[in-house]
Amino acid sequence: MPVPVSELNTSRCICGECPTSYFSHEIGIFFCASGISDVEFARQGCNCPICPVFQAYDLSNGYYCIRGSA
Repeated sequence: MPVPVSELNTSRCICGECPTSYFSHEIGIFFCASGISDVEFARQGCNCPICPVFQAYDLSNGYYCIRGSA
């Protein structure tokens, strides 16, 4: 099931706190819903498994900023 973009999900997103993703307004957040970033990242660890959105939608894997949306 795709993760819907909603105010609630956006507020629960923790992509901006992730050690892998570089957060800026140009890049955006909420990669499990919006898809892969335009910026290349080196894997530095993944916060996806501890994200409330990840848990609410029973997602698996992670690194959505690199791999694309759920």
